[in-house]
Amino acid sequence: MMRWLSITFLHYRYAGISFLRNPMAAFFGTLFPLMFLTINSLVFGDFAAPDGGDLPMTAFYTAGMSVFSVIMTCFTNLAAGLLYDRDMGRLKRIRGTPTPISSYIAARILLAMSVGVITSILCVILGVTAFGVPLNLSILPGFLAIIILGAASLSALGLAITAFIPNAQAGPAILNAISFPIIFGSNVFFPIPNMPRWLDLAANALPVRPFADAATATFFGGRADLHDLIIIAAWGGIGAIIAWRSFRWQPAR
Repeated sequence: MMRWLSITFLHYRYAGISFLRNPMAAFFGTLFPLMFLTINSLVFGDFAAPDGGDLPMTAFYTAGMSVFSVIMTCFTNLAAGLLYDRDMGRLKRIRGTPTPISSYIAARILLAMSVGVITSILCVILGVTAFGVPLNLSILPGFLAIIILGAASLSALGLAITAFIPNAQAGPAILNAISFPIIFGSNVFFPIPNMPRWLDLAANALPVRPFADAATATFFGGRADLHDLIIIAAWGGIGAIIAWRSFRWQPAR
């Protein structure tokens, strides 16, 4: 067990260094959500948050961008990084060494989750310090628990989706084509009070809307709906099963 942890830590450290040396990954994983939070708060910050009592709209954006940061790091960036390593032959070489495959996968997931959680915390700090979002410290444990659950679920889905993307060049286009339409219909960038019935049902069945609703409810001092938590966890389980059965170590020829 200690050997496994040591190898996992080494891969975690290497992946972290690679992430920091990749300006685009660092930007879209950390600065991009903070930039969106700043722009939305400056433009719409004077409005009242929906169902937030006396809370300003900046509180909604703080919670929403915390969710967005997890999506970017644990789904988009994780999948894109794995696709790049697969095309470069790194996954094949790692599989041919005594390194446990589980160590490599665990290290990549832990890094994505770490960056997502840290960026979520930075969103909260920015919202509180720059835009005056009121914060009750008692809500932080529950809020962070929702963020970690969502990060784990989306990481599993990020692993799973790589099995259906032929190569790293196609990765960004496919990943963004999947994620952004779902994000825009899931109360992440702005609240959507009225949607067509079929679209509302579809959004509630996918993991992002329940994740955003649970995070926002907790951040507003309420309690996450158990149904939302079950959907988030279920999608994580589905992603893990697909990744286990279909993960490819070489690009499609």
